[in-house]
Amino acid sequence: MFTEFKSINSLPAAVFKMEAHESRSAKYAHIPTIDIVQHMSELGFGVVDAQAARVRKAHKYGFNTHIVKFQHFDAPVNHDGTVAQILLRNAHDGTKAVELFGGVFRFVCANGIVTYSKDYGSASLGHRGGNLWDRIKAAVAHIQASTTAADRLIDGWSKKHLTYAQQLDFAQAALELRYPVADKRPVVAGDLLEAKRPEDAQDNAWCTFNRVQEHLTRGGIQGVAMGKVRSIRKIRGADSDLRLNAQLWGIGESMFA
Repeated sequence: MFTEFKSINSLPAAVFKMEAHESRSAKYAHIPTIDIVQHMSELGFGVVDAQAARVRKAHKYGFNTHIVKFQHFDAPVNHDGTVAQILLRNAHDGTKAVELFGGVFRFVCANGIVTYSKDYGSASLGHRGGNLWDRIKAAVAHIQASTTAADRLIDGWSKKHLTYAQQLDFAQAALELRYPVADKRPVVAGDLLEAKRPEDAQDNAWCTFNRVQEHLTRGGIQGVAMGKVRSIRKIRGADSDLRLNAQLWGIGESMFA
């Protein structure tokens, strides 16, 4: 498995912002994202992806929410081609705290972050004073200590057989999460169980999760709803993608227990 690390020059403008938005008071401690990127590099982590939320107001450009994904240069590939990553979410307009999350990337489908739970592997730094280096080190240590929990859960899901009815229940719950209003759903739950690749065409919980997650976040699958052919649109907002993945993981934790 090959990981492509990003160059600093390819990162969003918000990563390099050295001051907070003008709306922030003197009590707001600005934390430049580029400082965190540099600290993560010193801890052995490179950037593998970075996204910024859409900006509707010009004066918010460069201060908007952005997410940077890190991976250790020596990170091992674990179960089913997964590797541990750490996500950073920050904003310079007061809308987000500085947060770090643990996640798992799955190489087989370049599917993005497929595991995330605040129950393990997360740390909020907040926009306050203090030694940033010490806070980053502590946050990373906490997340790394928790990644084994995610790997054990994935291993358990890969061994858990699901009946078609159980798979359909998960798909229905996930579909309702993405589309709470019934007549807005472009597909039916069964459509989400379609496998895009042979290695996902298994009836265990892990493969079921991945099939449904990929369809709902990456989009493209078509169905007939309200008499019209419609398709699921890809989630493009970095923050929305993270939030949906977190919620899907939570559904999996409750339904696959």
